[in-house]
Amino acid sequence: MKTHPAKSFLLWYQCPPFNSPEGPVHFDPAHWWKKSREDATHDAALFEVLRRHPVIGQLQRVALAMPDRIEMLLKGLIVNEERENYGLMCVLCGMYPFCLRPWTGLSMGERARFQKSVRLTYPGKGQDMTERVIDRTEAAQVEFHASKGRLILEVDTCFESKEKAKAVLERIAAIVKKHASRRRGVRAHWENWLSKIEDLENRRFKPGDRRKLYCSLIEGIRC
Repeated sequence: MKTHPAKSFLLWYQCPPFNSPEGPVHFDPAHWWKKSREDATHDAALFEVLRRHPVIGQLQRVALAMPDRIEMLLKGLIVNEERENYGLMCVLCGMYPFCLRPWTGLSMGERARFQKSVRLTYPGKGQDMTERVIDRTEAAQVEFHASKGRLILEVDTCFESKEKAKAVLERIAAIVKKHASRRRGVRAHWENWLSKIEDLENRRFKPGDRRKLYCSLIEGIRC
């Protein structure tokens, strides 16, 4: 039975040879969060989404065909990738060696390695992988401008007294409240990522619908 191109690309791990439990490159698709709620954290959900990324599937296929060239390929992808996707590619290449196993199957060292790569690559990380959520400079106490749907605050942290520091915080709160309604969308909560993974893998789709759901999942993480 021929696999639909959209499924072989987006759900590559449900296709041979990755879906064979006896094979050397078996992808464990377990929805462990249904039984292990204590392990269901932001970083765990982020890992589960990213290990299903199509780029990971491409890397696994290359590793099967050219095992002696995979390390060279990983370095080349990071160097040559467009700047806007540079951070994501660094994270995917870093998690490649252990991405076939679920979060609950990783060692503490592997978890730490993934978490470190995310935080080093996205230094302004808030509740997702957004790069540079807040920029701080020594230029002024509070300056702001809108850039690509984000509110960027520049804060001088040298205050003469606690009263002045408190006044600056109140001003920041007022600015955020004023501009909050201008956001283009609501940042997705990480618990929704796990639900979307289940929808993506369990539902039957019309042509194009699976890609739309997958795009909404990825955009929800990087919005």
